[in-house]
Amino acid sequence: MDLSTLQAVGPTLSALATATLAFLTFFSVRAARSTAREMYESRLAHFRPLLYAVLKLPGSDSDKSPRLFIRNVGPGPAMDINICCDGDLYSRDHIAFFGPGQKVELPTGYNRGGRRRERYEVRVSVRFKDIFNNPITINTFYQYEPGAAERLVFPKDTTMEGKITGRYKPG
Repeated sequence: MDLSTLQAVGPTLSALATATLAFLTFFSVRAARSTAREMYESRLAHFRPLLYAVLKLPGSDSDKSPRLFIRNVGPGPAMDINICCDGDLYSRDHIAFFGPGQKVELPTGYNRGGRRRERYEVRVSVRFKDIFNNPITINTFYQYEPGAAERLVFPKDTTMEGKITGRYKPG
């Protein structure tokens, strides 16, 4: 290549190199923001409560209704907890504060006059806030048969809603 060819192609190569550097800078900034977000979420995870609900059956020969067993399996405290149990069982309760590892058993009652059924379906909604005032809702769905051999009924389906993590705001 001679000098005149380099002078003709030079501005094109310079523009191409500048565009490449801008492209690489864009992805570098994007990766740095993603890393900062993950670090922030990791720090929040050390304070996030997680309330886990299980139904405890009274036994095969008892006419008592099951009890709702709730435990905070997360490392952070939960505040302003509202518990709502609907379906074949009902229960409503409010707990102001629930620390890590804390557990409670709540009574439930039968809906529909307490008639015996072949299969019971229960929906439990637990709404609470973490220490940063982020609202979190855990919805669980249970199915069980009366007189089941197991004393604990674990959820068939669980969903978690709400602001699970805060937004990272640099600066």
